[in-house]
Parts: sequence; C-alpha cells; structure tokens
Amino acid sequence: MSVTKQKNRIAWIDVMRAMAIVLVLLAHYDGGRLSVFANRACVQIFFFISGMFAFSARYTLPQYIKKQAQSLLLPYGIFAAANILFYFAFNPSTPLSELAVYALKFVLARRNDVMVAAMWFLPCLFFTSIVYKAIATLFKKQIYIVPLCFVISAVFKLWFEAPVYIFSINQGFKYLIYIALGGLLAPYIKNISYDSWAKLSKKQQFIALLVFMAVIQYIVLMYKRGYVFWPQAIWALSLVYFINVVVCIVFIMVWALALSKVKPIVWIGQNTLGFCCLENISRALLNTAMAVAGFGFVPDSEIKALVHVLASMCIGAAIIAVINKICPQILGKKKINSK
Repeated sequence: MSVTKQKNRIAWIDVMRAMAIVLVLLAHYDGGRLSVFANRACVQIFFFISGMFAFSARYTLPQYIKKQAQSLLLPYGIFAAANILFYFAFNPSTPLSELAVYALKFVLARRNDVMVAAMWFLPCLFFTSIVYKAIATLFKKQIYIVPLCFVISAVFKLWFEAPVYIFSINQGFKYLIYIALGGLLAPYIKNISYDSWAKLSKKQQFIALLVFMAVIQYIVLMYKRGYVFWPQAIWALSLVYFINVVVCIVFIMVWALALSKVKPIVWIGQNTLGFCCLENISRALLNTAMAVAGFGFVPDSEIKALVHVLASMCIGAAIIAVINKICPQILGKKKINSK
C-alpha cells in the first residue's frame, strides 16, 4: 500500500501553515477588516517557515533547487492545467483562443494576474528561497545574511513594489527578510513544543505572558486601525512594516503551539499547497451546490467570509484526501511503500 511520507514533520509548524492558508483565503474576500488584517502577514508566514528549513546544511544548493522544484513548481504546473480545464468546463462558451491567455498568466505568475489568486506565490517562493539559499551558502553566517536580506527587502518594498515583475520576483525580494528571519530563529524555535511552557521557570513564564499580552494588544490595534505607527521617515516606514509583520508571526506562532495537538488542523497544515491550488475549484463547486439547492449566500461580511472559506475548504479537503491516496506527488509530497 502507498502512503504519504510524513517523517520529521513538526506539528506546530504545520498548524502555522494551516492558520496561514485560512488567512490567505480570507484575504481574497471583501469582508471588511478581517480580510484586510488577514492580508497583513498571510504570505509572509509561508516565507518565514520556508526560511526555517532553507538554512540547513542538509541540502547543497543544487539538491535544494531540485527539492523545491518538486515541492512547488511541479504541483504549480499540474494545478495550473487543472484550473484552466476546470474553468473552461464551467464556462463552455468561453472562446478557446483565451486558453493561451490564461496559460500565459500562469507562466508569468504575476501577483493578482494569475487565475487562482493564491497560486502566484508558489513560483515566487521557489525563486526567493533559492536566492536565500544561495546567499546563505555564500556568506554562511547570519551576522551577514540577515542585514543583507533586510536591505534588499527594504529597497524592493520602498521602490520596486510595483509594477509586479515576472514570477512576482520583486514581491519575493520584498519578503526575503522573512525567509532570513526564519533561518535565523530556526535553531532556537524548531524544537519547542506544546509542553515547552511547563519547562520554563516561573519568572520566564511571567515574562512570556507579559510579552504575549503586549502582542495581543498590538494585534488589536492593528485590526482596528491598520498599521500601528506611521512615521514620516521613508526608511523607518519599511522598518515599521517589518515590525508589524513580525508581531503577527509571533501571534500566529503562539496559537500554533497551543493547537499543535489538534490533528485536523495539523492535517490541513500538511496539505496547504492543495488548499492553495484548489481555491477556485472548491469555491466554484461550493457556489454551484448552493445555487442548485436554491440557497443564496453572499460572503459580504467578516463572519460570512469566514464561513464561506471554511465550507469551501471542506470540499478542498475531500479532493486532497483522494489525491493523497492516488498520487501524493501532485501535492509536492514523497511516496514510500509500506506493507
């Protein structure tokens, strides 16, 4: 029997992925402040997690490129073709001449131009993680890597954020600092777990609780007002943008640790690529099912958007479960044989 290889997975990191994919999908709704807030750090979380594994000496640069291509580009190509075919099946009156247009959009992979909104960052993450791995291989020490990545990110955030280039490369360079941050913190946070709290001294627990309370207050301010600070200095603006994202990452990380024993959420995190690539298909199937049932539903508020996301994810989960049984390589996974 074939099973998906799940060795060396870290549960709380999978939960972070699960929370991030929900935020990614929420960011694509006009659901008020929740959607705006979801857009603050959803993509950056995936870059941060990628950095946690990119700095490792386990893979040489060529091996890492091959691994990332199998994990990101192969599924991207397969699901790009699947989404185009699905679109034309649901819209049979669409001229076939538009097939090349949609295919070209997937090839160029520019943000907000790809048919499936969430898929643009897969090739973007691929190229950005390769750039980071090359920098890490060249410089080796974080004392050089992190400042260099921050400067690159600041430059692209401030001066080259738009228009979006091929493969969304300028967006990737804007997020390069979060990969570097993941690489910097990986040795210190990879091995923490749900039970780590009990291992802290009373003083450490008190300090950690104060820090998390401050993070929650910061998050509340961000949710209500957007970015907390708006300094006039242009370089300071880039720094504050970075701080806001880091606070969001810390907030998600703490909740991920708390939920790391909830197996359904961990499973979602192990299959975020599938949920990303199936966004349009699962949403279209949900809307069609509701229309057939005569149930009108417009996700025009925060709660409705969340309900719609979770319902469409249930459909996506069913499809992913089938793919995992038949051919998990489609989802960028390895396959091992067991008796």
